[in-house]
Amino acid sequence: MLLSAETIDAEHVGGLDQPPIFVYGSLRHGMENYGLLRGRTLSEVPATLVGAQMYSLGWYPMLVEAADEYSVRGELMILHPQHYSRVLASLDHLEGYNENDEAHSLYLRVRCPAISKSGREVEAWVYMGSEDKIVNRHGEFIPGGDWVRYSQERWTTLRQG
Repeated sequence: MLLSAETIDAEHVGGLDQPPIFVYGSLRHGMENYGLLRGRTLSEVPATLVGAQMYSLGWYPMLVEAADEYSVRGELMILHPQHYSRVLASLDHLEGYNENDEAHSLYLRVRCPAISKSGREVEAWVYMGSEDKIVNRHGEFIPGGDWVRYSQERWTTLRQG
């Protein structure tokens, strides 16, 4: 049973020993990799990450740090404690992150403050890329920082044309 965003903000997030995960691409609700999270969360809260830019690397996005005028839309996934370690390991694998070899990781898992729908700042894990990876993979800037919207628009364009 999922808790409401208000309940999780007021009673749970601040006291969790296991930070939530800020997801912004294929792990968002309804997207292709959401199955890794389905049934393993206490709550899924709409949120924004300020100070990040989103780029498309083809079929997946990558974030990089940016000025505060940029932001990314996503969701805070508050994982059920009994699933936390296993889900985090699965996400690390999906994102190409190896905590013992960060130099060769596609993404780094870092802690960043995200702003929940209710306006509360919550420290969360975020998978971030780097500018050199964006350049090397010919990343395309996504204005507005919303992968779901970008994907829907791209799919509509591909179908029409």
